[in-house]
Amino acid sequence: MATEFVLKTLKKRLFSSPAAFAATLDKHEQSLRTAKRRKTTTERPSVAILQRQIDRLDEEYGDDAAAEEAADDAVDTATRLFREPTAEELALLKQMKAWAATAVARTDSKAQELIRWLAKTLRPNGKWTNNRVIVFSEYRATQNWLQTVLATEGFSGGDRLMTMYGGMDSDQREAVKAAFQASPDVSPVRILLATELRAEVWSTEGKKRLLRVAARLVPDTVLRDPAMIAHARLVVIGGDSHRLHEEIITAGGVLREGRFTRMKVGEVQDALAAMKAEQPAKAMKETLLGLYPKHADSLRQALEARMKDRTTGLQKALAERAAKEAADITAILTELQRSIQEKLHDPELRQLTFAGWEDEERQQLERNMNALRVRVREIPDEIKRETAAVTARFADPQPRMFPVAVTFLVPEKMARG
Repeated sequence: MATEFVLKTLKKRLFSSPAAFAATLDKHEQSLRTAKRRKTTTERPSVAILQRQIDRLDEEYGDDAAAEEAADDAVDTATRLFREPTAEELALLKQMKAWAATAVARTDSKAQELIRWLAKTLRPNGKWTNNRVIVFSEYRATQNWLQTVLATEGFSGGDRLMTMYGGMDSDQREAVKAAFQASPDVSPVRILLATELRAEVWSTEGKKRLLRVAARLVPDTVLRDPAMIAHARLVVIGGDSHRLHEEIITAGGVLREGRFTRMKVGEVQDALAAMKAEQPAKAMKETLLGLYPKHADSLRQALEARMKDRTTGLQKALAERAAKEAADITAILTELQRSIQEKLHDPELRQLTFAGWEDEERQQLERNMNALRVRVREIPDEIKRETAAVTARFADPQPRMFPVAVTFLVPEKMARG
């Protein structure tokens, strides 16, 4: 399990960027070195501890630093379960580090393709357009690397490029949102590098902008009249603005005889599932767009009702997640305490004669043992702190909704308007 996890992590980071790969490889090497130094004087983690740490990586983090720390901890634990590497394996590790250091300084093929696309979309023939682009990356290291690459290519001058990431100062985040939402004639920013799908980019204070409006046909057996369906990102925020949950929700209604009749959740899902790739005629599209202002409030109300219903349904799941996280933390730290105590009472360690040991080595061993004793005493209080932090993070969850698109569904018989 340990080897598979480290290899999978390195592969994911390599697919993201050379910088993300290099950072994780460096952490792996550091863990190998420290594991060798403390081989006879500190605890060896169990596979159960590693599994719980891997499970925690699937949680949603509102702070990139916290997510990265959790990943580093899991890599460190996995590495300490490795056997001692051979000379050949250490040589291969050295080669990978050398390659990574060189790759970080180069622009890989994916970045080159991105640069070509940005140049065509945002700056054809060297002249900036009013188009704007959001580039998402999973890791902060990749974001920083991309920022450097794009700056080298001349995409960051004059405040053309901004970044957004989990855990950034709230005032800075608001400033970035304001700049990206302002008219291109006022704000020069054209590129936003983000490490997460931060739906807050889109204003919710009376300026909800639709990212996409589409019109598609559905079979006559599914709908007798046109339907208007809104899509929104639902984000549930916990304590300290920690993001607990995120998903896309939909709601809508049928447009019949000038009225908006709200559809049930299942009806919306069935209609969207039956949607075809074909579009209605231009005249029908224009008719539908003309109807939007009249029914916009009804559509918004349907979406808000769906948000409330879905949030209520999530309460139990969030409570179960909170309980599981608290239980996992307690189990991990309890297992760690047990493992340390076993090491402290290891007969082989207690029967060491220290024959041939230098005074400094004996003193270092005693310092290490004392540090382990202190660690054992600290664990109960750490369990209390960590479980209290989980409780605070899941306390009073609040929903936030960010509309992103509207889809008009038209029965095939009305395709031409």
